[in-house]
Amino acid sequence: MIFKEWGEQGKGILTGIISGLIASFCCLTPVVLIFFGLGSVSFAFSFIHFKVYFLLLSWVFILFAFILYWRRRSCAWHQALRSRFVISTVFLHLLIFLVSFYLFLPYVGGWVFRQRLFNQKVNLEDKRRCWLVLQVRKKDLNTLSCASCEAALRYQLEQEKGILEVEVNFQKESKIYYDQQQITSEEILKLIPADYFVQGQPQNQC
Repeated sequence: MIFKEWGEQGKGILTGIISGLIASFCCLTPVVLIFFGLGSVSFAFSFIHFKVYFLLLSWVFILFAFILYWRRRSCAWHQALRSRFVISTVFLHLLIFLVSFYLFLPYVGGWVFRQRLFNQKVNLEDKRRCWLVLQVRKKDLNTLSCASCEAALRYQLEQEKGILEVEVNFQKESKIYYDQQQITSEEILKLIPADYFVQGQPQNQC
């Protein structure tokens, strides 16, 4: 009822919310699945690799909604582009997408990942710690890359037996703390997924 009273702006808000959620689906899904313990970690983070497709799908949804609006209004397309419907749609779409991408994932998502790990990790003081210093980069890191990629890699590595703690920073250097009695630095390097690569020579210290 409220969207009907608001007219084209209300419909634009609804369209923007739906399209924004579609675009954010790739990065919201891992947090939800891991938080509720649904599915495996690899399955949860597999959604991140389809971020571009979800973004394109959201714009296809917006385009379809725009065509329907334009035909019903029977006006010139450039007039329809300046309507409250389009402005509301694009604004809400970008707002939801950016908030989920650059605020929700790094902070809320990071907290969820760490809480899940906290209940599974052993006391680090009970182990002899070695650490591997390396520069990890993502092969397709660009403006569309999900802000949770660092958290995703950290989560995946910390699930492996013998790895105690992981600090991931694509811009600087990453550190992997491990128990040398359970895993070697060579085995750790083999665990890094194919869509990441190690730049330079890793430094191993014990």
